[in-house]
Order: sequence, then C-alpha cells, then structure tokens
Amino acid sequence: TYYCTNATPQLDEFNQGLWVEVEGRVRAYSSKCDTLYVVTGCIMDGNDYTTDRSGNICPIPGHYYKALLARGGRAGGWLAAGFIFDPVRDRNKKALEQAMICTIDSLEEATGLDFFPNLAGIVGEEQYAAIEAANPYSNTFWGLK
Repeated sequence: TYYCTNATPQLDEFNQGLWVEVEGRVRAYSSKCDTLYVVTGCIMDGNDYTTDRSGNICPIPGHYYKALLARGGRAGGWLAAGFIFDPVRDRNKKALEQAMICTIDSLEEATGLDFFPNLAGIVGEEQYAAIEAANPYSNTFWGLK
C-alpha cells in the first residue's frame, strides 16, 4: 500500500469520483464481515502512455480491478465479488452501476490471475468453484442494484 510501486497514472475524475466511492464501499464491507480480503490492481491492456516529471515514459492502465472475498458476519460463509473499472468511462461516483461487476471467475479470465488460490484447501474444491462462480448481484451483502 505505501510504496511508490503502488501508484499508477489516473485521471483526476476517476480517482476522485468512482474510485473514492469504491474505496468507501470496501471500508463498509469490511465492517459487515469478520474478514475481508481485497486484491487491487490494474490491467495493462491499453496503449496509452504519459511522461513523468523526470521524463520517463509511463504506461497508463486500460482498466483497474478489485477482487473481494468476505467471510463471516453478515456475509455468513464465504462471498466473492469482482469489479473491473474503465477509468475513462467510469469517472463519476454514480458510475458504479456502469462498472463491470462480475464473478471472480470472470475477473480471473480478464486478468490472467488466480485470486484466492488457498480457498480451495479451506472449503473444498466444489464450494471453492461455487464461490468464485457466484454472481455478486445474487447476494444482498454487496448492496448492488
């Protein structure tokens, strides 16, 4: 969290709009469950670049994502949700409805990453597959419309 490697160029409207809204929701989710795992990152799928103050060329991510895994509390057992954001399209706070809210399986496909790989050893392969395939809209815990 507190390293320079945790920084990417972002449009002000995205960073101060939807991203602020999402960070607030993540804090709210954390108060509703016993444990909340959060993985945040970017997808380098764009061809946009900028130049930093030192003259170095920096790639601009095409998308940002969050993978959330909640356990206990109002979440009950285990719940998971994936979010993919387009920083150009999803600029304002009301754009969460426009963001791609998806299963962890879909997010893994989009990023090429395996989120929460140790969960299978905790809950078993069948339940693990169900958690990662569950539509976040199907559970009121996430507060999605």
